[in-house]
Formats: sequence, structure tokens, C-alpha cells
Amino acid sequence: MFFSIVIPVYNVERYLSECVDSLLEQSFDDFEIILVDDGATDTSPALCDEYADRDNRVKVIHKTNGGQSSARNVGTEEARGEYIIYIDSDDFIMDRDFLKKITEAMDGEDVVFYKHKKFDDTTKAFSECTYSFAGVDGTAPYLDRLRTMIQADAFFGMPWNKCIRRSMIADKKIRFEEGLTGEDMDWIFYVVLNAKSMVTIDEPFVAYRQRSNSVTSSLKIKNLHDYIMILEKWYAMAQESIYSAQEKEIVLAALAKYYSNLLIMYTRVKDRSKHEYDRRIKRLSKILTYGLSRRPQLISKFYRAVGFAVTVSALSLLDKMKK
Repeated sequence: MFFSIVIPVYNVERYLSECVDSLLEQSFDDFEIILVDDGATDTSPALCDEYADRDNRVKVIHKTNGGQSSARNVGTEEARGEYIIYIDSDDFIMDRDFLKKITEAMDGEDVVFYKHKKFDDTTKAFSECTYSFAGVDGTAPYLDRLRTMIQADAFFGMPWNKCIRRSMIADKKIRFEEGLTGEDMDWIFYVVLNAKSMVTIDEPFVAYRQRSNSVTSSLKIKNLHDYIMILEKWYAMAQESIYSAQEKEIVLAALAKYYSNLLIMYTRVKDRSKHEYDRRIKRLSKILTYGLSRRPQLISKFYRAVGFAVTVSALSLLDKMKK
């Protein structure tokens, strides 16, 4: 079996069929779909079972609720394909040849990167993809390609825009940390630092659904706490001698973008207790100096000139203007 497609399922009865159907209709059919019912309380579990009854490529795991990371980890353990693809159950694939194009592009690489478009659940409109892999030299060494992606602001931590060799995940025991929000940002570093090869496909395949009631649209203190913790963890790990100078540069450059995102997240959290984290956020501001892409570089210059408070106020104003 070539692909194992792992889909965590929790209270997505409105969206699950569109997600699963977009995979069952693929022109390349050497795959399994693993639906992990994470203790859903709507009709999603029954819908999962219906798909398994209709198509032998669909497997269902029912488990008590443990969160998205737990569901992905359980699905990963069950997977038997040569490559693993993670899809969120409220997203869907836009291209019927998605899997076929991956098989045609790869030649045994550890990771395949592809793109996505945002899909507004209210208007049903797609946003244009804002990043490109066009500048990534397919003949360059692996770490050079990663650096180019980061420099072009085309490096994202989400698992659902990548295809990954299952043996690498199994051998290196790469898992999503359970109970952590922003776990993708932690997980991606283990993936790229253990991989040895990659290929990029400069096409958007995934429709990333934007929902007003989604987890990512309601930021809480825990989001802020966990995000800071991940930045602190990987900033410390980047100093360790186990990594080469180029690996350290890549981690720090990616962290610079994530720190920029942290400042924006800080402005969106309404809980006044967020000010308890001000000192830790300020202490991490040195990460901005490692930025390779335009946004962290601009924020770094502004931050050095006016400091934390004015920077977050300016970012808050820009964020509101964009909305």
C-alpha cells in the first residue's frame, strides 16, 4: 500500500463527507483512509462506519476523546502505507489527481511539500495561495532547499500540506505532543531535522476551511502559553551541539517567523492575564534577528526602534485593518 491517509474526526458531521469523498474520488487508488473518531458526540461516528461499510479502503477507529494530537498518533500507529498524509476532517482536496501528482513528483524522498488555499465556509470562496515553491532548486542539497523555503516565507508547520515517509516517522518515533496547542509547530522541527530529502509541488491541493467557531479562531491563554513554551524549547534546542550550523540556522530562521506570529497572537488574546507573559515574550525577542523572510526582518527593525509595547500596538492596528 502506498498511502495511509489519517483523518482525526470530532463533531464534524457537516464537513466529513466532503473531506472523505474528495479522497475516495482520487484517480490514484492505492491508499487507505484511517478515520479516527475521537469520541465525537454528533453523528460523525455513525458516518465513519457507513464509509467503512461501503468502501474497504476506509478503516475506522473509535476512541475516547483525547484531542487532535492523540487522534493523529493513534491513526499513525494503525497506518501501513509507505507514506502518511494527514488531513483535517473539515478540509478537503481540490484536485482529483492529488495523489497521482504526488507519486509522479517523488523519487523516494522523505517529505513532499505542497500548497493550500483558504476556503471561507460562509462565502464558499477560495483565497489565492500567497506563497510559492517556484524558487526552490530541485537539484540543491536538502538543507539548502529548506532555507530557500523559509526565506520565501513558504515554510509552514501544518501536517496537512505534507506527505511523509512512514518508516521515518516510525524509526524516529515522531509523534504529536498530546495536550499541547500549536503542536504542529513543535512536530515540524522533528520532521525536517530527521528527514534527509524532500520534493516540492508548486500547486495548491488542500482547501483549508475557515470556520468562525474553529479552534484556531478562538485564542485563549493556553494557546499563548503553549506557543511561548514551544519557542523557548526550540530556541534552547537550537543551541545544542547535536545540530550542524546549517540546521541551527534553519531552526532559528523558522522560529523568527513563529515569533512574529506570537506577537500577533498576543494582540488577539483578550484575557488580561496575558500580561503575565510579557517578560518571557520580551526575552525571546532576540529570535527576530535570525529572520530570513521579509516579515520577521521588518518586525525586528521596528521592535529594536520602538520596543515591545509599541510594536504589539502597531501589529494590532494592522491586524484589524486587514480584517
